[in-house]
Amino acid sequence: MPESDDRLAGLCMASVQASIDKLSELGVWPRPHAARNLRMGSDFSFQDIKDIPEVVAFMGALASNEHVRSIYFRDDDATDAYVLRNYWSQMLLRILSQTEGATVDAAVFREWYERLLAEVHTETAVWQSIDTVTGLVLRVEELKLDDSTVLKRTDAIHLFDLPGLAASPGWRPHGGDNAAVVTTVKMRKHDYAGMTDPGPERTKHIERCIAVIEALRLAKPGIPCTHCHATFQISDLPIDEPLAYCHEDANPVGHGETNVGPEDFDAIRGLWHERLKRRDNTLPPSVRTGPLDTAYGRFFRSYSGGDYWQNILDLTISLESMFSPSGNEELKHRISLRAAWLLDTEDRTGTGNADIYKLVKTMYDIRSNLVHGALHKKEKSDKKQKEKDEQIEHWIHDLAGTERGKPIGLMDERAAMESARAIVRKALAACNRLSNLSSDGPCFPFPPDFDRNLLVSKQRLMWQAAAGVLPKTSQ
Repeated sequence: MPESDDRLAGLCMASVQASIDKLSELGVWPRPHAARNLRMGSDFSFQDIKDIPEVVAFMGALASNEHVRSIYFRDDDATDAYVLRNYWSQMLLRILSQTEGATVDAAVFREWYERLLAEVHTETAVWQSIDTVTGLVLRVEELKLDDSTVLKRTDAIHLFDLPGLAASPGWRPHGGDNAAVVTTVKMRKHDYAGMTDPGPERTKHIERCIAVIEALRLAKPGIPCTHCHATFQISDLPIDEPLAYCHEDANPVGHGETNVGPEDFDAIRGLWHERLKRRDNTLPPSVRTGPLDTAYGRFFRSYSGGDYWQNILDLTISLESMFSPSGNEELKHRISLRAAWLLDTEDRTGTGNADIYKLVKTMYDIRSNLVHGALHKKEKSDKKQKEKDEQIEHWIHDLAGTERGKPIGLMDERAAMESARAIVRKALAACNRLSNLSSDGPCFPFPPDFDRNLLVSKQRLMWQAAAGVLPKTSQ
């Protein structure tokens, strides 16, 4: 430093004492011992003490050091010591929380002064984001996705025991948050100096967390979703208060929990890397707007809420984007037959008499009636309305795998929706695997003469093996 350590420590001590004196004049300090949970912007505001000469002098001494300037100032002519002042403010808060009366304790001051100097001279900072996950049962302590991102089994409430967060109303995790996505990133301070948050474009925490949820939904049934989010700097003197908020609608109660164990890790990790890559906005639009991307988009959209009819519509459109033929003739039959031919390992005849064929046809019936407005249209006669209601009940029972004739309940509707998701989930995995193969054999998008394969049993076995849908003993 330009001054000796004693000289700099003297300037810092003077700035702290002058600030405490000013806060005492304002009636903010001293505070009763039991009420010393001070927070920036609430109990303490730098605006109240920003023009104190001793503070200005100490900030100037810090900012005059070339090494410190190289860390925090991207503009050599900059004179605003905002970031450094923020560290100093945090130090003052820590000292105030340990001080009796209005006199600074020398030992307390020296401890925090040394921490301040260590922070000011550190060129990198560690940022961490935490996203609690509700609707997930993780049977091990953690799943490490890469060096930055970990899926943890935890009582998520305790992850948020950070200074300043406890007094923020309305954001705390709830009892269903039994897991969390934790992303830890180390960054050069020079890259974000002067900002209050490095932002998602640098930490990529938003993309990483969403990709985890997408990977879980592609791998397993259930509706895991993010609930609370916090971003903060791991430091004794963070650059700013932690950012925290919650999603009020993140409550998948009744939809079943996604149960994940070690046997799922390889698949989830692979899907996470794949989804993270597909979320890369630097990819050319032609790569991100193909039929498979449309299929993924509609699949994930089916988790966004709304009624189950709309969700089944999204899932059917997802299948359409993968299995639609080039012509428009007999679309329901041809899409259903194509899906069953590729995905169904029980119907070895290829005639379309097995479950997937029937279920996709049912999904398409719902899709057609919903798109054309017939599903919610009131019939003129009671007889026709009764017949229509019975048909709707049959569709739900067929998709849910429940017995016809019984009243439809909420659990039947959810079971029907998850049955449709299971088909689309299997189709996405198969088509994605085929998309990575060369076009001189089984591949995706399907070749123009794809339907000719439906007549040759050996072709079916070859395609199913390439798509990874055959049991390993059959391959």
